[in-house]
Amino acid sequence: MIDYNPEMFFPHEKYRDQQKETIQKIYQGMFNGKPYVLKAPNGTGKSSIGLSSTLPIIYEKGKKLVYLCRTIQQNDRVIRELKKIKKKQSFVSGIAIRGRNNMCINELFLKDNPSMKELMQLCQRARKTETGCKYYKSFFNKDSEVENDYSFSYNDKLSSIIEEFSSKIIDTDELMRVCKERKICPYYMIKIFLSQVDIVVCNYLWMFHQQIRKYVFLEDLNTTLDDIILIIDECHNLPETVLDINEEQISLNIVQNCSRLLEKYSKSLAKSIHYKDFQQFGKVVQDYLENVEKSIFLQLEEKKKYITTEGSIDITGGLKTFLDLLNIKTFEKFGEILESAKAYAISIHLNEEIETSRKLRNWLLLFINFWSHWLKILSNKDLKKIHYTGYFAKLKTEKMQLYLHIKPFSPMRYILPVLKNNFSSLHMSGTIDTEIYANLTGLNNFKNGYGSVDLELPFSQENRLVIIDLDVTSRSGERNLEMYGKYNQKIKEILEIRSGNTGIFAVSYDFIKNLNLIKLGKNRLEYIIKNDCKRTLFIEKRDYDSFQNAEMIKKFKRTPKAVLLGVFGGRNSEGEDFPGKEMETVICVGFPFAPPSPYLDKKEEFFDSKFNNNGWKYAKLEPAIRKANQAAGRSIRTEKDIGVIVLLGRRYRDYRHHLSNWLTDKGVLKYSGENYGKLRNLIMNFMN
Repeated sequence: MIDYNPEMFFPHEKYRDQQKETIQKIYQGMFNGKPYVLKAPNGTGKSSIGLSSTLPIIYEKGKKLVYLCRTIQQNDRVIRELKKIKKKQSFVSGIAIRGRNNMCINELFLKDNPSMKELMQLCQRARKTETGCKYYKSFFNKDSEVENDYSFSYNDKLSSIIEEFSSKIIDTDELMRVCKERKICPYYMIKIFLSQVDIVVCNYLWMFHQQIRKYVFLEDLNTTLDDIILIIDECHNLPETVLDINEEQISLNIVQNCSRLLEKYSKSLAKSIHYKDFQQFGKVVQDYLENVEKSIFLQLEEKKKYITTEGSIDITGGLKTFLDLLNIKTFEKFGEILESAKAYAISIHLNEEIETSRKLRNWLLLFINFWSHWLKILSNKDLKKIHYTGYFAKLKTEKMQLYLHIKPFSPMRYILPVLKNNFSSLHMSGTIDTEIYANLTGLNNFKNGYGSVDLELPFSQENRLVIIDLDVTSRSGERNLEMYGKYNQKIKEILEIRSGNTGIFAVSYDFIKNLNLIKLGKNRLEYIIKNDCKRTLFIEKRDYDSFQNAEMIKKFKRTPKAVLLGVFGGRNSEGEDFPGKEMETVICVGFPFAPPSPYLDKKEEFFDSKFNNNGWKYAKLEPAIRKANQAAGRSIRTEKDIGVIVLLGRRYRDYRHHLSNWLTDKGVLKYSGENYGKLRNLIMNFMN
């Protein structure tokens, strides 16, 4: 019988400081089902600690390990660690999975850029016929006697891939390449492996979207929640990500398509029960959103300084106003109308697909599901307390997208049921406020508490310089052409001294746009970087998908004297590693408070009621501090890294006591601007 222990699964030859004792402590606690929080800054080897602590438990107790990450790059890092472990212990098996939207290779489905839910519906319908998706053909059960059976049917084509990959730690990119060559759906190929492996690496969605967890993920794993150990990497992202995952929204475009379809079929379906009521309700919602859109466009035309792109809608009063216009007296009646509408939503959709010979989105069903969810929340007083309803607009260069949305305030509602029912969990981050995190996730509700380990940064203070510059501010009332010019001159001053690769992270994409206003002339940021400083510039794009961003980062890392321009809270300011010369300097442009919004204000009120009037701290300050800490940490990844971190903004001084200790250590933190001397001199002294 094998004596499983953490040392068997440690992927490296030597332990770093603090690693061995930390692994042992976490292993002992989690072995008995106790959840743990590991606060571990850069260079402490969180992934190695997490895997070595938990792998002996899953093999001793016959469990599965689900390792949750935020990004594909983080997934890849864990897979690399697992490959090292497999060289030591050949029985270890694992796979990294991605969402359907990142694995679908059917060009017909992808060309309209469907949402995750819409792609799922397209895929589901296509699988019901042998000719529906050419990449699913290999799975189609031709021998089944059941009508429309689209369950798996194993054959030589699938078996050859299973044999090829079964002895490996399965790399998603490699599997996708093979599947594409052999015209096999990679998403369903991966689902075959899920029940066979011991370790699954994936994003938060798989575990914290209730429907996906219950009806897809656990079934594919062929296990139950109490047989799963969770590692949640970069767990500071979990509360906000869970709220985003469980947000419901519909766009004005969806509403307009519904109105178009209902008008098109109004003659043939006019006698259908509640058809006219449903059609008129759709028109009322469309009129409301189009009026909002006109108001925003008017503000843009008048070039108002502050443009209202968000608004709250009272969940009860707002819907009642819509229904009163149609003389619909009760919410129960509205529920009946929605239920009746499902039948003709399906028939209209089938007609449209036959007419166009294409797989289409079911606009009407999306609309019905959204308002059914609204009704469900409205009818439950507990749900009403923890949800926000309203509209928001996404502004792009020549286009605006307007949405209605329903978004929760309380991440605990979605997180705690998972943590209470799985075997144990390890929560890892370098920038976590453990108390706030425990309150938001419900860890403090555990009868026997939770364990925590707080590691120190293992690197010498001599290797890092942190400067807070007091000459500039991103405070909304002081944003003007002069201030943007000041920011750009500060950045120029730094780039002229620090010749290595540099990361610049700003408070928002709009702020980056303002740093490049035409009115600034040669004082525009892009002009300064490319012409004055002769640097190669890589710009993080708001609409990049994971693969586009990963390719851009690869090029940045390979290019000497390159500059990466991105935002706080983006893919590249959190979770991505830039060791050594890949990023020697980080410039944080402004303090990353989220822009004011009705949702944030309501969220603050909710947290006030839950956490002793500390709503502002939970809803606004803590997320900003976390983003700042994460971005600043990109340049110090190993004990040999020498990094300069410049925090451009007065508010960093105001909130310095909330920043990570390694940023504010005595002898590390300096000030420039006002009466503190020049930025240039501080950097030159450090370099010498």
